[in-house]
Amino acid sequence: MAVPEYQLVYFRHDVQTFIKDGLYKAGIPNLAQFGKVELQSDGIDDEARQVNFRYDASVPFARFNSPLPQVDNHQIHWIIYGIKPHILDAGHVIELMLKSDLDNLVYSTTKNKLLNPLIASTSRKTIHTFMESEAHQDMLEANRRGKSGDILREALNRGFTTTYLDEALTSLKRVVTAIQRWSVIKWAIMSSLIIYLLMPIYTAFNHHWQQDTQRIYMTPFSRWGNQQELWDSLQSIAHYCGLFIIVMSLIISTTGYIWRRNWIKLRLDRHLVRWSIDKGILRNQWCISLILISVFTSALLIFNPIWITHDGLLFGKYPFSEQISWMLKTLSLWAK
Repeated sequence: MAVPEYQLVYFRHDVQTFIKDGLYKAGIPNLAQFGKVELQSDGIDDEARQVNFRYDASVPFARFNSPLPQVDNHQIHWIIYGIKPHILDAGHVIELMLKSDLDNLVYSTTKNKLLNPLIASTSRKTIHTFMESEAHQDMLEANRRGKSGDILREALNRGFTTTYLDEALTSLKRVVTAIQRWSVIKWAIMSSLIIYLLMPIYTAFNHHWQQDTQRIYMTPFSRWGNQQELWDSLQSIAHYCGLFIIVMSLIISTTGYIWRRNWIKLRLDRHLVRWSIDKGILRNQWCISLILISVFTSALLIFNPIWITHDGLLFGKYPFSEQISWMLKTLSLWAK
């Protein structure tokens, strides 16, 4: 299959750069949509085995200035082209109008802000306001398609400078990364507490309850007086509780990832969540979650094993209700 090759030939040497930019942005094969194109000549080159066509084309361009009331009547230099006008250069007009939104976004990514565990809540309004702009949404969609730098600037009709675009993308990456990092940590803490509270049920079904003359241990009995005792306690927890910790960690960490993704989509912007996923910023951090949950849960089980007295007092202090006592007696029978 023959693939056509195109080349622009100018009849003047002083053609201004913006005209060349406009013609290449329109695309040579599509010039008829932007101006008048007429066939001038055609011929066959037998030696090169080519068929050559030459066209005359004329595409209208216009340049003008207009004041922007939103920024103290700042003069905006516009360049448009085509019989049905298309914007080639918007004179960074969109940047001037949205600069305050970017400033607020950049402020939300300062060091102190990123170290705040509640960054998702504190930065939600700022990010939501930033993403309300269709220009910012178009920026993320174009960046998803692999455009960056000057190519991204051209795709947005030169409405922004490359500095603005780079700063916006970098700030969004930082804040989404921080939201995800703190979410993973908080979900790991919550998961550890859930696993810790459910562990007696798991150990009961596997006949791993232990008792002495005063207590019934519903989780592995542990000591940490010296290094050897601590190591033995870790081995005991890994042996009797490891499988339950791993399975629950994977289930809860996946649930946390789905929750983060939907939260960003509903509370912030759907374009932002698609961009974050495509760029590998928003991910299921199951490996890190597994490590954190394992560490937190093991610490709880080592330093505070769950036990009851033979009289049914949790940790020797808290009496159970009749329903809970009945449940524990049933579990004790199953554990024998």
